[in-house]
Amino acid sequence: MISPDAATAALARVDALHAALTGLVLEGGDLDRIAAEVARVLDVAVLITSTDGRERGSGGVTERIRGSLERADLVDPTGRFRVERTNADTAPVGDGEARMLRVAAGGEDLARLVGVRCDGPIDPGDVHALERAAAVAALVITREQAVGAVENKYQGDFLRDLFLRRAGDLDYVVEHAETYGWDLDRPVVVVCAELDPPRPDEGPISSEQRRAWQQRFAQGWRQVTRDLDPGIAGADFSSEVVWLLPAADDEQAAAVVRRAVDGVAGDKGGGRRSFSVGVSRVAGGLDALRRPTARPAVPWRWGAGSTAWARRPSSTSWASTASSHWCPTPRSCAPSPTTCWARWRSPPTRRPTFG
Repeated sequence: MISPDAATAALARVDALHAALTGLVLEGGDLDRIAAEVARVLDVAVLITSTDGRERGSGGVTERIRGSLERADLVDPTGRFRVERTNADTAPVGDGEARMLRVAAGGEDLARLVGVRCDGPIDPGDVHALERAAAVAALVITREQAVGAVENKYQGDFLRDLFLRRAGDLDYVVEHAETYGWDLDRPVVVVCAELDPPRPDEGPISSEQRRAWQQRFAQGWRQVTRDLDPGIAGADFSSEVVWLLPAADDEQAAAVVRRAVDGVAGDKGGGRRSFSVGVSRVAGGLDALRRPTARPAVPWRWGAGSTAWARRPSSTSWASTASSHWCPTPRSCAPSPTTCWARWRSPPTRRPTFG
């Protein structure tokens, strides 16, 4: 039985932690700072992940902790925390446990907060503190989403203007891209990815759920491409994402696209959706991205039955063996035929040409 003094001390610690976290939010602190403060006060390792387990922030997670999570089979090879394996929101880790809490705001499922202690259980007082921390994390994520939506709007408009050859002269484009942290003055392949439609057996899907899937999908691409190269350009176009991956030749293009797709797909757990990917030919530089004539890309589909790469004869683009249709018309996100792509349920009657 907990004594009155111990209960009072636990409540005081929770209140102090909440005040400290609120101060961090007001100072503009990110999820890493929130997780680090919680880990320091509660002496637990903290992970803040997406709803499918992709790590977005952490604190106190040492190599020993990560090793314990791996031995408990709670992380996949890409580092994703397997949220689907925490039965009743808890899972054994060594002599202790991992406890997962939902991060939500306004009825929207935003993320997961995971507390890990390897040498014993997490007591109820600390669980209460983690719940407070999850509420604060929701504030940070909501703020980041609002800021990110504005940034993505400007970045998407700039990329669209670039493909339409109306973004200005090359010097201005390079200078403007640098304000976003992008490096466009190098050979790249344009990758466009789109979530596959829901299966018939899934029933009606609300617009809120579709937006949540798209946001999680776009965030996954941002995180994976940032790890590949911080200078990679890209944006979310509501129903598809577009990224310019660095590649000097066909071999590098195949490797970098495969790494990106594998990173986004992971082990396909945590409710991740299947998606289709279109890959352009290698553009030798910024000027090549804006050329008005070229053959279109071939789409590649990730999902059930799509695990192998195949190259079309006399082509410099790749497709999966399960999906290799040509694009008969440019998409809104990439109107130049240099970079267009599409996924079609049936192939066109003839392969189009662009003059």
